[in-house]
Amino acid sequence: MNQQDQQLRISIIGFGDFGQLITRHLAPLSKVTVYDRTQHRTDQIKQLGAQPVTIEDAARADVVILAVTLD
Repeated sequence: MNQQDQQLRISIIGFGDFGQLITRHLAPLSKVTVYDRTQHRTDQIKQLGAQPVTIEDAARADVVILAVTLD
């Protein structure tokens, strides 16, 4: 098993200011996927080294971080 297979799969749900901050810090260290309800952020997600995914795929990660508002 190589090192990439051993990395935690981390999903971030929400790609506002907080989601972007988390992605920026975690993407170099682990496999990060991001779900955001707006499709226009796909390029931004990829530029930070993460992969855009559906909500269903995001829920399958080892760690799921909610970066959404409470309203």
